[in-house]
Amino acid sequence: MTKMKGIMNPWKDGECGPSDPGRRSALFKLLSLGFRYPESELGQALLDGSFGEALQEILAALPHLCELTEGIEERLARIGEEIRERGLSELEVDYVRTFDVGAPRPPCPPYEGLNREGERTRIMLEVSEFYRHFGLQMSAAEGARDLPDGLAAELEFLHFLAFKEEQARTAGAPDLLAGYVLAEKDFLERHLNQWVPRFAARLQEGAANTFYSYLGHILGEVIRLETETLRVCCGRFPISEGPAAAAQTALSSGGPR
Repeated sequence: MTKMKGIMNPWKDGECGPSDPGRRSALFKLLSLGFRYPESELGQALLDGSFGEALQEILAALPHLCELTEGIEERLARIGEEIRERGLSELEVDYVRTFDVGAPRPPCPPYEGLNREGERTRIMLEVSEFYRHFGLQMSAAEGARDLPDGLAAELEFLHFLAFKEEQARTAGAPDLLAGYVLAEKDFLERHLNQWVPRFAARLQEGAANTFYSYLGHILGEVIRLETETLRVCCGRFPISEGPAAAAQTALSSGGPR
């Protein structure tokens, strides 16, 4: 791999860097799907067991996350049987009871701005700024059903960044690679890792369904381990951080928006 311009290359000889960004991208996409309203695609995947199979397969293939597969097959089998016995309509009710309704607020609202101190408008603007720096914005349809600080939206953004990281690795573009990995680390540290651990702990206690309780456990550990791994990988970057810096590093080399 060629040397990065002005940036120490932390991936020399494959010694550092998150493994298999393609699978990591797929994992973030799968987790995002798991925290959306359980209809159509997700509902069918839960009924036929393909959601759990995909989750187990991806985690097992990633060295820094494979520890999460301990006992997962039996746990997912029990959850799948419970969903099939109760039916998807009951899972939909449990989703609403867990994430959407409650007084004064739902037990586990899946929004960063409702799980952190400070003004929610400011948090949503900060998240939107990350998206904007990479040429992304929520469509009208997406905005109608979700908000920028929604858990599913933030996981989708990590899915996008890891996908771009995979493209940069395949293309042999180290400057692009550095920018996307730095952006992943920065977004995790500034946003998801600031609120998901508490959200996941609350979900394990307050979820109305064992599927969401267990998915919360997996989510919390994935965010923790991803953050720790990326901190190590990016520890030798002698450049400033933040969405503008990360985006500039990636996009100034001609990376796709």
